[in-house]
Amino acid sequence: MGGRHRLPTTRIRPSPACGKRKRKMNNSLDAVLQTYGKVVGTSEVGAESDFFEIGGHSLLVMEVISVLRAEHGVTVPARQFLTDARAQAVAAACVAVEDA
Repeated sequence: MGGRHRLPTTRIRPSPACGKRKRKMNNSLDAVLQTYGKVVGTSEVGAESDFFEIGGHSLLVMEVISVLRAEHGVTVPARQFLTDARAQAVAAACVAVEDA
């Protein structure tokens, strides 16, 4: 028999938890981007923007943390800025704190 045997197709569906986490990450990233722009005074902020490279400094880190908490209900530890101050990394830290 020379016919090809076909394997059944399997559809992989993302778990609801995966979708929820992605929404949290997107919301956190939006909050971080808005806050970076507001605190530093620029509209040129992207996911890869490092807070210190766009004009932020240690005193402004405290303002970012305060604005994120007050205006967006998002919490991020200050030590995150010493580890990785890119907007996407700070947003991921916010989600990790929320999930903990």
